[in-house]
Amino acid sequence: MADDAVYDAIKAFLSTPSNVAGLADPDTAEVPPIRFENEAFTKPNPPAPWISVALTGVLYGQQSIGESVQADNRWDERGHLWLPVFVAAGAGASQPRRLAKKLADLFRGLTLLSGDLEFMDAFIGEGGPAEEEGNWYELPLAIEWRRVEA
Repeated sequence: MADDAVYDAIKAFLSTPSNVAGLADPDTAEVPPIRFENEAFTKPNPPAPWISVALTGVLYGQQSIGESVQADNRWDERGHLWLPVFVAAGAGASQPRRLAKKLADLFRGLTLLSGDLEFMDAFIGEGGPAEEEGNWYELPLAIEWRRVEA
């Protein structure tokens, strides 16, 4: 299960303009809007690139033994940060690929939560029509994360 602290740290990082400035379109200097989980969001109109954020925790495991109460042992988390990039259907794949690469670079070597949360391998998947987003093309980006409990 993903801890709120992990999601909140990622959201704060992506909500800080100086952190995402490198995502700006070189022609317009506009940073694509970011949709966070279960929050109101209006897709750009006319269509322009935007990014979605979803966090999954795939492992929450005990990493130490010996405490008198099991819950007092060290428990680490691992998961994936999903950052699909959306552009208008028919606009080609170059722009979303550049944007996905820039997003992956934002997290390269990044640590949050006083160094307890780190980001590792990133994977840019195969793009295609977005199933739930109508006339949008979606290029998935997944970044592995790990939180080591101190």
